[in-house]
Amino acid sequence: MKRVLIISIFVWYAPLFASFTSTAPIMTLPSNAYELSRGHSAKLTGVEAMAINPAATAEPYPGYHYSWDGLVTYQKLPASISYLNASFVYQVSPTVGTFGISFAHLNYGRFDGVDANGISTGSISAYEIMGILNYARPLFGRWTIGGNVRLLYDKLDQVTATGVGFDAGMKGQMLVMRNFLWLSVSGTGFGPGIKFERQASPLPAKFNAALTYELKSFLPKWMNFSFGPSGEYWLEKILVVGGGAKLSLYFGRFKWFLMGRYLSGLALNGIAFGTGVAQEMPSFTWKIDGSYQPMGILGNNIMISARFSKPFGSIGPKKLAPVNKPLLLEDPLAENPLDESTLNERGEKIVKAHKHKKHKKHKKRRKK
Repeated sequence: MKRVLIISIFVWYAPLFASFTSTAPIMTLPSNAYELSRGHSAKLTGVEAMAINPAATAEPYPGYHYSWDGLVTYQKLPASISYLNASFVYQVSPTVGTFGISFAHLNYGRFDGVDANGISTGSISAYEIMGILNYARPLFGRWTIGGNVRLLYDKLDQVTATGVGFDAGMKGQMLVMRNFLWLSVSGTGFGPGIKFERQASPLPAKFNAALTYELKSFLPKWMNFSFGPSGEYWLEKILVVGGGAKLSLYFGRFKWFLMGRYLSGLALNGIAFGTGVAQEMPSFTWKIDGSYQPMGILGNNIMISARFSKPFGSIGPKKLAPVNKPLLLEDPLAENPLDESTLNERGEKIVKAHKHKKHKKHKKRRKK
């Protein structure tokens, strides 16, 4: 396939690229498979939400988040373009806050360059690198705030460029009819822009908003369903609206989930869906998910992510969620708090030993 121009590949992501008003397509790509197939869900937390809402890397109360959270993502885009992302979040404490770092690499490979007259100028290569520094902390109640600093580096053949951008966001949670309602608002990509050969180009700045509601109390213990709308407003006067949903099924400590989303307003962006599996272990939690987005004549967009997290506070090894019930991560405000003595075998052994001692005393009395 003959690739003449990088920008033309990303017309399906945003019309602003086609008009050459941005030189940072890497900022518009979903950072992980969950984000691609679920869209901007207000329920996104931890390292998965860093790029879309920096406030979501921290949660507003202890025991609901991780002491550390890592993510690795690979994405295969059309025309042999590939994307790699590695992110890490570490929580110092609920009062100090959460720190995160992310590294992304978008490789365009080699393609045929042409001049203004359509004459080939030979084979050239291009890639983009983006680093993110994140900080978030609880604000009040169940609300968090956070911010990102984005460092950008672009290389097109022998021409290089650097830039910086800033993100800010807020996330909240409330109980509505015995179920959680999440609200997420953020602004991403604001900054002085990026320069190619002394010519500045603006970053793809936009405002994001999403609502997500779950139906846990209306469903069996082994099932959960969440859904909600989302929207984006780009400063290039582009409005994107849509929504997504997620179905989760619990099998002991395993969780299988199916996701889907639809976005309108961007050419060929349309539909994406994905699936994955997760398991909560005594010392860590792992999750693997994949997403697929058909893109017509351009090909397919395929994304795979692996996430590994270490529990913090009340979700550590001594407080595992009971079998066949949703993970504590998704139900931190349960009406009946989990009792440590009922969540592990050690608690049962203590009870048995206590009964056994009473039985021995009873035998001694009978002998007398």
